[in-house]
Amino acid sequence: MRYSFIIFIFTFLLAGFLSSCDSVTSTGKTEMINHIDSISLPSVLVLDEMQILLAEARTSINLWKHEQSGPKSRDKDVLKKSLLNNYPALKKELLKLSAKLESGEQQQAKILIGKIDSLWPKYSEIMNSLITFDDYEDDQKVFVTSDVLDEINEFQPPIEEMLRKLRASQNEKLLQDLRTLKQGTRINL
Repeated sequence: MRYSFIIFIFTFLLAGFLSSCDSVTSTGKTEMINHIDSISLPSVLVLDEMQILLAEARTSINLWKHEQSGPKSRDKDVLKKSLLNNYPALKKELLKLSAKLESGEQQQAKILIGKIDSLWPKYSEIMNSLITFDDYEDDQKVFVTSDVLDEINEFQPPIEEMLRKLRASQNEKLLQDLRTLKQGTRINL
């Protein structure tokens, strides 16, 4: 994924920069870099990816509902890929990382994932109802999917807000870790 590359570059640059500075304790510096590399930065990046995925999914499902298209539409393929491939990978990574977070944050991550998981059946209902051009001509299918889309548009914003708060918390911890690293190595970042 793209965040793995970002982690690699960030770690490489940070390690190179810090190796050229006076350090108080190289062990403390190494531990802090490892913490940033293995927990703080990946957590922020996974939550960023999750935030982007949710926003794109919401846009895509609205397009799916309102724009008549055949089963091989690009927007439909993007949404299917997001729900079937991207989300499970991000979910797995977030669960793995959340095990290393504080208990309150672990609980927030699990609740967040549960709420996101509860959205996908609503997405699937629309995706399975409106597949062909003929489906869009069926007033009953269009009517039912309108109600489902209203539910998605009602329930998804609070989930996105919960995600933003968890991401902001992790971002603050990353900044705090960087400040701690800065103080421990007497450098100016």
